[in-house]
Formats: sequence, C-alpha cells, structure tokens
Amino acid sequence: QDSKFADLVAKGGGGGGSDGTKKGKNGGSGGGGKYGKDGGTATQPTQSGDSGAYGSGHAGGFGTKDTWNAGGGGGAGSKGTKGTNSVCGNGGAGKEICITGTCVMYAGGGGGGSHDPACSSGGKGGDGGGGGCGTPGGKNPGQAGRNGLGGGGGGGSTNHHHGGKGGNGGKGIVILKKNVPGPASWTFTEDSTWTATFSGCAKILVVAGGGGGGGRSGGGGAGGGLVAMDCFKVTKGTPYTVKVGAGGAGGSGSGGDGKAGKDSKFGELVAKGGGGGGSDTQKKGYDGGSGGGGKYGKAGGQAVQNSQSGKSGKFGFGHKGGSGTKDTWNAGGGGGAGEVGESGTSSHCGDGGKGKEICILGTCDFYAAGGGGGSHNPKCSSGGQGGEGGGGDCGTPGGKNPGKHGEDGKGSGGGGGSTTSSSGGKGGNGGKGIVIIEKQKHKAEADEPLSTLAENNFNDRGNSGLDTSKTYEYTLSNGYKCALKGWTHTRGYAKGFLRNTGGKPTAVVSGLTAGQLYAWKVYQFASNLRKSTAKGKITFEFERTSHHVHLSGIALGKVGAEAGHRQGALWYRN
Repeated sequence: QDSKFADLVAKGGGGGGSDGTKKGKNGGSGGGGKYGKDGGTATQPTQSGDSGAYGSGHAGGFGTKDTWNAGGGGGAGSKGTKGTNSVCGNGGAGKEICITGTCVMYAGGGGGGSHDPACSSGGKGGDGGGGGCGTPGGKNPGQAGRNGLGGGGGGGSTNHHHGGKGGNGGKGIVILKKNVPGPASWTFTEDSTWTATFSGCAKILVVAGGGGGGGRSGGGGAGGGLVAMDCFKVTKGTPYTVKVGAGGAGGSGSGGDGKAGKDSKFGELVAKGGGGGGSDTQKKGYDGGSGGGGKYGKAGGQAVQNSQSGKSGKFGFGHKGGSGTKDTWNAGGGGGAGEVGESGTSSHCGDGGKGKEICILGTCDFYAAGGGGGSHNPKCSSGGQGGEGGGGDCGTPGGKNPGKHGEDGKGSGGGGGSTTSSSGGKGGNGGKGIVIIEKQKHKAEADEPLSTLAENNFNDRGNSGLDTSKTYEYTLSNGYKCALKGWTHTRGYAKGFLRNTGGKPTAVVSGLTAGQLYAWKVYQFASNLRKSTAKGKITFEFERTSHHVHLSGIALGKVGAEAGHRQGALWYRN
C-alpha cells in the first residue's frame, strides 16, 4: 500500500509475477517476472510533483522461461536482477538514507523464487529489508520483507506443481526530522549559468551523458565520465557556465554503432561523454569518458576521463569497456565510472561496469554505469546486465529485442540490442548527465599543516605479507601517530596496505587533542571533518566488497571550532 505525508506519496511496491500474469506487477519499484516475462515497471520516479522529483524506484528482473527461475523485485536503489537457468534473481538494493543519526538502507526488493531444477545461487533479498526466496529444492515459502523498511517479500520456491507461498512485503515508514539549516545546493539537468552566492568550498559532481548501446548484438554503451570534488573553491558573484550532456543514441537494429554521449561541464571541470557500443560498422567499442563495449572479437573502448588535463582528470573517473567474443558474437559491457565493463564469452554477455558511488545532497548513490552487451545466436545464458547506477540491460536474449535505455540524471550507458539473425534490436539510448553543486559549510583549510600523502603513503614495505593480528606503527609528518591493523599484505603498485579477505582493517590516529575537530583525507576515498575521542584518537574502519581494499595514506590536521560542519562517517567500502 502507498505511504503518504501531506502531498508526498510513496507508491506501494509491485507484486511478483506468478502463474496468472507471470509479468511482475508495476509499483513504486516493479515486482520480479516469471517464466519468460519482464519485471514490473517502477512508477515512483514518474509521479507528479515532488513525489516523483525526489522519488526512487527501479524495475523488477526478468524471469527465465527455461527453468522458471524468477527475477528479483526492484529496490529503491537498483533494479532486480534477472533469473537464469541456474541463478534466481536477486532483489534490487534499497536506498541508503541518513536521517535518524545513522545511515540505513530502505526498500530493498525481494529475491526471485526457484523452480526445478533448483537454482544454485541467487534469490537473495536486496539490502534494505528485502526477503530472500524460499529455500531452493523444495516447496518452501519466501521470506517476508522487513517491516519499517518497506522491503519486498521473497518469491516462494517449488520442485513440482505446487510450492511455497510468497513472502509478505514489509510495512513502510514515515520519518520526520526537524530541518537544521545546512548547506545550500543546486541541481542542473539543463544548460545554465550559475552565479555563486558565496565564497568558499563547494562540493561538485559533474556527470556526462552516457553512450548509446550498439544495435544487433552490439556492445553496451559506456557510462559518461564523472568528475567529483569535495572542495572546488568558488567566488561570490562569479558566473560559472553549466552544461549538461545528453545521452548518445542507440545503434539501429541493422547493426548501427551506439553514439557517444555529450560532455558535461561546470566552469573548468569537464566530464567527457561515454563511448558508444561497437556493432557492425566498427565492432570495437568507442573511446569516451568510459569506453563502450566491443563486438565480434574486438576490444572495448578506452576511458579518456582520467587522462584529461587539470582537475578534470585528477578528480575524474572512467573505465574501459569489455571485449566481445568472436565465437558467438556476444558483446562486451560498457565501462562505468566505478569499474571496467565485463567481456562477453561464448555463453555469457558482458555486464556493464558499475557506476561510482557519490555521497552528495545527504544521500549516497551510484552514477555513470555501463550498459550490458547484446546477445547473438546462440543466445547468452547469463550476463548482459547494466551496471549498478542506471546502466541499461541488453535486449532480452533469444530474440530481436532492443536494449534498455541508460538512466537519465545518472549519465549511464544504454544496453546493446540482441538478435538471432541478420537484423535485430536497436541499442538503448544513453542516459542524460547531471551537474550538482553543494555548498560546504566548513573551512577549506585546516589551522595546522596536514600530514602530506606524498610523504606518508605507507609505502615502505614493497611486496610483503602481513600478520592481521599485528599492529604496524607510522608517524605522520606533523607528528601524529597512525597504527594499522588487520591488513593482509602490502604491494608496491598500490603504494600501501591491502586486505583481500573478509574482516575490517583499521587505521587509528593518536596523539590528538581530546575533543578537537580535525580535517582529514583518506587517499582515494573521501575527506571530511571529525572530532577526536576523549583519549585523543580517531579510528578509520574499512570493509572489502570486491577484490580488495587498500590504504595508501591519511592526511589530518586541526580545524577551528567555527567550522560548524557535520562529522563524517569513518567507514568505507571499496
């Protein structure tokens, strides 16, 4: 059911498809599909007024016809993944909201149910209260979504004609918080001129338009280049040019290449448009902010964002696209701001690279993801998913189906079109970019010298193994002590400490003034302010979510009490 506050309406989540309609139901986020049908459409972003402008919702995942493994329900943060021959679709992630004094994920999608043979993986509820599917291999009920988080229920599983019931959806919630005056912000989705209303530090996000996917088993379009700065100094009364790049058009079904997205700009900062996906004309993915996916044995395009001059490159993000296989023509995924596009194989279409997670305007979200690579004949049995952050999926494998469009306002790439013959589906269009400006209330500089990353990047051990139970001591250039613990090894190429297993390594800075506000920067992660404890310490904690997490350096310095900025969370995932 819908939740409401005044004129704000959050639409209830769509139910999962089953024997009746099979297609997932439309809703705030869409329910997962079953037996060859798509997931439901997300209606929250299309609501009128502020309910749509500030609303979040994503589509449900496709359910496979071959083994009947169902798609996951969409979440507020990402779409549900599709079911395949051996994998049940996972529920889409919820959206992280920081309102109660801590950051919580809300409205995760439920996992898609299993049939016979049982799926060997997947079916998990999305982070944010989504319920998992019923245990595969039996007539088991789906888990309920979590109450108070609005999580979707998991699909019931079976191994015969009858099976477990679906899990109930979780109850929603409404939270009100007194608005303490905070930093002003400006969001641009069209070209404009912004005249600074203050002098000082502005947090800036510039995302270019995503590239279009290639047609007819074409490569996935790339996410647009992304530039993110915590402190871009502006001068009151100075006009700054703002340009928002459009997404590139998808290639035609007769084998047209995807077109590049357009650049976005703020002042001197330039985010380069995402590269188009390759198809019959060039086959190689096109270069761009991130590179488009390749086709038919050709490489993906290269990322040019990081090589831009000045701040556009130094604070820019982009990755190359994946290669297409020559065996079955399954294409590579477009690169994203957060990772490279995946390459296609004889049975697998390349997934688009995920976007870059940016925390701005009080929430964290992914931007500039790559589109999934298209399928040929025989069709790919897995992959072709758009990257996290709005990347478009490839056209449904097994037919002449168009790729999905990249998400507007995220600068994400379109999916490659799929085919079974000489013609096929057109590629999805790339998503439009965005420019966001957020006034920072704290002072730009610390009142004492920061320890410099160049002098103290924890890079004195070369390539060596470490004991996770031991503490490794360093002295920062301004005299503070830093103790590193829980790290597994060091590598020269990474210029510091790494961990490639589970667990949460730490870095503890000591010798600080008790209760004092400090400006800090963790190299390759973020910067903010934090008060030291009564014992004069600040603890940084890290968590690995992919191959490894690494720490190259910490800079820290004392800040005056008048800074008045909220404390930053000292917890990171990489």
